[in-house]
Amino acid sequence: MKKIIILVMLSILSCVNSVYAATWSVEVVSDKDAYVLGEKAVFEIEVKKNNKLVREKQIILEATFPDSNNPVTLEHIIWGRYRFSTQLTDVSEQQIFNISLFQNNKPKKLLAQAAKTITLIVEINNSFRIKEGNYVNKNEITLLIDSNLNYELMASEDPLFADCDWTAYAPEMPFVLSAGDGQKIIYLKFRNKLSQQEQIESNQVTLDTMPPQLTIISPVQGNIVTGRTN
Repeated sequence: MKKIIILVMLSILSCVNSVYAATWSVEVVSDKDAYVLGEKAVFEIEVKKNNKLVREKQIILEATFPDSNNPVTLEHIIWGRYRFSTQLTDVSEQQIFNISLFQNNKPKKLLAQAAKTITLIVEINNSFRIKEGNYVNKNEITLLIDSNLNYELMASEDPLFADCDWTAYAPEMPFVLSAGDGQKIIYLKFRNKLSQQEQIESNQVTLDTMPPQLTIISPVQGNIVTGRTN
């Protein structure tokens, strides 16, 4: 009979614990979504238990940047609020900041998770050159492109880029010069697909499709030249 009573009580306690089990949540509350390469990314975190801010010794917060090996530091601000920060050195255009809340026991029990995606703004430093050099004898050339991020591109001899379409970044880009010999100016526009930053660079090339002509002025045509060689 005692065993039955104990089992019933344990069952009741289990139901009560289930009904009143704590609901944990962790939320990234920082509004900033874009950061500059080289600066610190800083996020504020709210930890709640049953929808109320709480700071308990029985919990552990962990934060990671999956795309970066840089250490992440934690600082407690005020009741239920924490601050994480890390130095941004990876040049991926988007990075995901993960935060996990654990119960401090063995093994650790995961209570809640949150994530924040940020856009990394990198100083635009793109350039290009002409593979064939500054003088060419054909219209078909290749542009060699140096970009520090995966930009979209468009190329034209028109500085307004009329009737041009964006193409995906590639280290080499074929280009056809306009008809007619002479100096040509090629404009290349870069665009960061995420932040929409744009940059325009230009290069000059001289097109000369006329082959050289050789005219012999001496001796006059028809003359016979004789001589002896050793």
